[in-house]
Amino acid sequence: MAIVKANISHMDQIDELLDVWENEAGDDSISYRSMETYINGETVYLHIPEDEDIISGIMVVSDSYKYMDLSYLYVHPDYRGDGVGSELLESLTELLDHKCMNAFLKVADNNEAQFLYERFGFIQSKTLKEEGFIDMERCYREELTC
Repeated sequence: MAIVKANISHMDQIDELLDVWENEAGDDSISYRSMETYINGETVYLHIPEDEDIISGIMVVSDSYKYMDLSYLYVHPDYRGDGVGSELLESLTELLDHKCMNAFLKVADNNEAQFLYERFGFIQSKTLKEEGFIDMERCYREELTC
C-alpha cells in the first residue's frame, strides 16, 4: 500500500470514493469540484492499495505558515480496520515533525476516529468547542503548548 500526493489525474478514482462517502454520510458537502480545488490549493494524500485501481483512503490537509489543519480524513468502508487511517496519520505526523509544525482538527463527538487521532498524539483542545464537535490539536514538541 502506498501514500501518494493527489493530482488531477486521480480525480476519477477520487470521485468514486466521494460517491461512497456521500452515500454513507448522506451529505454531499464534499463534491468533485471542491476536491479539485483542494488538490490545486491544499495538500491531498491518497492511500492506494498495491495492485488495485481504487483509493482506500483520503486525507486533506491545509498547510499554513505555522500549523496544519486536518480538514478531512475518510477511509472506504471496505478498508476500515486494515490500518489505512493509521498509515495516513503516520504520514501526516512524519510531515509535521519534519516541518516542526502543530496540527489541528475537528471531530464529531463520540466518533470512534477520536481514539485513532489520540494514538497519533492529538489531544482535546482547551478552546471552546462547537456543539457536537471536539477540537483536537497535536503539538510538535510535547513540552510546548499550542
